[in-house]
Amino acid sequence: MSYLKSRLDALGPGLIFALGTFGARDFISNTIAGATFGVGMIWVPILAILARFVVLDASARYVMCTGDTVLSGIGRFGRTPVLILFVISLLRRHVSALTKVLLLGVGADMAFPLPTQYSVFIWAVISWICSFIVLFWGRYQIAERISRPIAAIMALSLLLVIVISRPDFTYLGASLMSSMDGSTWRHENANLIILAVFTAAVGSISNLSYSAYVYEKGWVSLQEIRKQKFDLIVSLSLMGLMIIMIEFAAASILNSRGIVIERIEDISRVYSEILGIPGRFLFGVTLWCGAFASSISNGAGQGMLLADAYHRHLARNANSNYSETPPSQLPAYRWSILFMFTSPFYVFLTDWTPIGLVFAYSLISLITLPVMILFLLLLTADRKRMGDQVNSVLVNLVLLFTIGFSLFISWQGFVELAKSN
Repeated sequence: MSYLKSRLDALGPGLIFALGTFGARDFISNTIAGATFGVGMIWVPILAILARFVVLDASARYVMCTGDTVLSGIGRFGRTPVLILFVISLLRRHVSALTKVLLLGVGADMAFPLPTQYSVFIWAVISWICSFIVLFWGRYQIAERISRPIAAIMALSLLLVIVISRPDFTYLGASLMSSMDGSTWRHENANLIILAVFTAAVGSISNLSYSAYVYEKGWVSLQEIRKQKFDLIVSLSLMGLMIIMIEFAAASILNSRGIVIERIEDISRVYSEILGIPGRFLFGVTLWCGAFASSISNGAGQGMLLADAYHRHLARNANSNYSETPPSQLPAYRWSILFMFTSPFYVFLTDWTPIGLVFAYSLISLITLPVMILFLLLLTADRKRMGDQVNSVLVNLVLLFTIGFSLFISWQGFVELAKSN
């Protein structure tokens, strides 16, 4: 028992990272995929999770070999790459915040609707303020503590729905077989859905957050490599399992009934079709948990990334005063959190929807992914810096494949989006 407890206590960076990247966005994109294709697109998140493991493990090895964050390594190529990543990260984080503040309001309103037409807005503001307080004063440590129970709630709710739904495995098997003839790619919105599912699972610049979490945890030597690998394997396995359960539930409940996803409320039918009104409540709680966990986890990672970039590479006195300071303790960390949590409220003055924002965010993310992986490849393939921990040929091939596939999918998604407009 003590051994199990010690292993669970070792979980931290990977779990926070997984919740920061897995959340409402995965719920939306994979529910749409399951409702549209059954389990015919299940290969996309599996492929993405495997590629992501290689990317994250390489970034962690760099931290433990060098004692630096990956962003500091990128800084070796000059100030310009860091500046580009800084600007892109700000843009991505802002679009992400627009999505999450809407989803927090929608999720809470589904679970606890207020007797006013402004219920979604009120719940969004309350939830967003709670997220801000956690990150502004609690920083990384409180985010790590919160991530574990939230992960359990989300996983158990999905498992409950799947068990109660009594899935028709013959029907699901047929949907999987039908995708093998290439029909998936001929669907009207196939490329956009594949783009959203792949991006949600593989990430982009947000992958740099994992190395920041590893650094913040204090895993800056190769003595911690076993803990890091255990943490990453367990966390990404949990993330992959939840993604598969989402597609499985959507395929079993929505696709088999011919239900088409057009609004965020349609996604709640994954729960309400089986559980009725209590199902809507459970969906609201699950959606809120996913959005809240993602807002604090991703917010902490992006905040540390932006603070690190500013104080160590972009400011006039870069590296002079803060070279040994953990990223979450840098002054710019709180300024970045303040920006992230005050800028997105104008979304309530627009007619933008969470589903539309998810597709927009996915396109931005996938375009920037090859840039991040290219820098990571250059850093971790350098034998002078990495020594015995330099990338193997297989790791290099996986990184190159991920760059190529992401470029292909992003181009296909861009073409499809242009045609639809």
